[in-house]
Amino acid sequence: MVSKASRSVLVQRFCAVTNAPSDVAQAYLKAHNSRLEFAIDAYLTEQSSQNLVPRLSAQQEKDARAQLTTQFDRLRDELDPNLISYDGSITLLDELGVDPASVDVLPLSFYLESPALGQFTRSEFLNGWLRLGVGVSPISDQEELRRQQRQSMARVMDAFRANAPVVPKFKSTEKASSQKGLYTAVYEYTFAFARAEGQKNLPLDMAVTFWELLLPHAPVYDVDGTKAAAGRPSFSPVQWELWKRFLTTTSNLRVVSKDTWTQFLAFMQEIDPRFETHDYEAAWPSVIDEFVAWVREQQ
Repeated sequence: MVSKASRSVLVQRFCAVTNAPSDVAQAYLKAHNSRLEFAIDAYLTEQSSQNLVPRLSAQQEKDARAQLTTQFDRLRDELDPNLISYDGSITLLDELGVDPASVDVLPLSFYLESPALGQFTRSEFLNGWLRLGVGVSPISDQEELRRQQRQSMARVMDAFRANAPVVPKFKSTEKASSQKGLYTAVYEYTFAFARAEGQKNLPLDMAVTFWELLLPHAPVYDVDGTKAAAGRPSFSPVQWELWKRFLTTTSNLRVVSKDTWTQFLAFMQEIDPRFETHDYEAAWPSVIDEFVAWVREQQ
């Protein structure tokens, strides 16, 4: 969305602040839609996250897997031994103190690699909790397991709100993700997670429901106007209400495509409070261009 000359300036400024090589600067800027402040924050956060990946001894892993297996078997579906289905998922969330209607379900589902709403599979469930550090302290019983899981959830939600780096998969050799933060990763994951099996797009009402959950936690969401006043990227509740009203009362949209879902997050980071800086020549989905035109007509 930015010119080659502008991109070069951003790379130079990134390198000047971080002392990172230009190829690293380019990767971070690309991952954060050329938003310099977000790219620098993500880079510095990762550099300070030396203890992000949990380290378990062989015995710690064995003990944790045993307790997690016991938990999974208690919650699993009666017909499929490798699946926790809806009822078991509700029980799990209740034990963790997580409201099934809250946004907390999405980062948890992301890390446990849930294939669909209300489902968890055995291998991904076990490895997901180990990935989040369950088992670093001794686990003597199921109550201690749940205590550690609740602690892990608290850390996950803090990281989600800060768009901190994604924790690599358990026993992976990869570093904490430099490509996107946890909020961004969860936002993108939600599209496939919420979509019905075999469907390419997300029904509009479902998309609006998940936007309602996710957008208030976006790094650019600006409840009180302080981000806009400071000249930082911002997207206000008023702008969200306009988007929702446009989709539900004015547009002919019935489903939301993956491109629209993904690009809307980038749009939030780029648009100004009065919708004056929108570039119609950029490769935005047509529904976003139509939305901006509609807003300008209302002003």
